Amino acid sequence: MRLKKAIEILKGQKDKLQSFENQNQNWVFQTASYIKDFFGENSTEFSFISQFRFEVVSSNWDSSEDIRRWLAEKPVEAKHFLDNCIETLQQKGLFKLPGQNFLSRLTETALWTIISIAVPGLISIGLFFGNMYSDKQNIELRQENKSLKDSLSILKISTIKIRNNRTDSIP
Repeated sequence: MRLKKAIEILKGQKDKLQSFENQNQNWVFQTASYIKDFFGENSTEFSFISQFRFEVVSSNWDSSEDIRRWLAEKPVEAKHFLDNCIETLQQKGLFKLPGQNFLSRLTETALWTIISIAVPGLISIGLFFGNMYSDKQNIELRQENKSLKDSLSILKISTIKIRNNRTDSIP
């Protein structure tokens, strides 16, 4: 959801408070749902709105005038809350869930299984290729093989010269 759309939704919820019909728990549930999406489930904004009520608790000692005043303050309190939410959205933006990588989705058992198989496997592969390409005996044999090839090619050239010399000397 885009930031502008979120701000429009909160302004719409604020406008709903103008009507006495909307000052009930349905408005609170709907607004809490939006706030949860905009700020996250663990935000202070969601905590506040999910506990918000348009009712007041009174006792026998409270006057009816006090009760009316407290009830009249509830929509005003909700409007101030929505104004603060809009300002926070404009400053911070929408809440984004942190992305999960491959390892965070694995259970601990699966992770240890992968590690216990992968580490020895990689070490074995490294030792195999290391021995194959850097074995002393192989290197020595290659060097000896090369020197023998070189000496054979020198012998071949010298035998060819000798034959050529013999054929040239025969009349």
